[in-house]
Amino acid sequence: MQTKSIQGHAVLLGWLLVWSTTPAVVAAQTSDDETGETGQAASAAQPPAHGRDTSAFVPSEPLGATAEREHVDSKPPDDLGLSRFPDRVIREGFTMEIGIGLAFTHLSFDLPSGVVLGVARETEFGLAPPSLSLGGFLYQDLALVFRIAGTSWFSDRVPGRTIMFQSTFVGGAIQYWLSNSLFLGAGIGLGLLDNYLFSDDVESNTGLMLTGRVGYSFYHNSGHSFALVGEFFPAFYDDATSFGLAANLEWQLL
Repeated sequence: MQTKSIQGHAVLLGWLLVWSTTPAVVAAQTSDDETGETGQAASAAQPPAHGRDTSAFVPSEPLGATAEREHVDSKPPDDLGLSRFPDRVIREGFTMEIGIGLAFTHLSFDLPSGVVLGVARETEFGLAPPSLSLGGFLYQDLALVFRIAGTSWFSDRVPGRTIMFQSTFVGGAIQYWLSNSLFLGAGIGLGLLDNYLFSDDVESNTGLMLTGRVGYSFYHNSGHSFALVGEFFPAFYDDATSFGLAANLEWQLL
């Protein structure tokens, strides 16, 4: 009986020990679980090795790119595109041309029937009288001018007399610059065929005359141009037609 009583007390004591330690074990496991989750969250929140967050890493600009961008941004605005052509000649406002040179003229006369004295065709070399243009630039490369130009020559067809003939253009013309050095020109106006120098009898014919020219500027700056110019003059008069060529040295105010 005594032995059974002792055994019963031992079993009861064991149950009491198990019951008293179970909450501590559960609390310890719960604490370990919470500690593990907190550690994982902290690990996720910490930056990777070397102290950088590679998930948000943005490559930096190459060396000198920032300075180059600031230099480009600081450039002044382009003025009509001229800054792209630093050597381009500026042409604007009033313009004037003066030229002189040599000339060639071919004349075809309509002689009345029965005339014995005279020539039906004549080809002469002479001078290109001083030419003059006055006008202005409508645009950077286009000018509108009033122009006087032509050809002249001397003739001694009449014995003992020297006659100077001049075929002159008076009218409007345009000038268009293809580049800093090359330009074209064209015009239409009044043609005057005169013989007035060293002649007792002055005669004049009027008609329609055209002009066309091409010029090469061998020297130019912001205000002046010196050019070699070739110009032709087809003209149609009452009793004659003419075709003149002139090679001029010209100065132009830009």
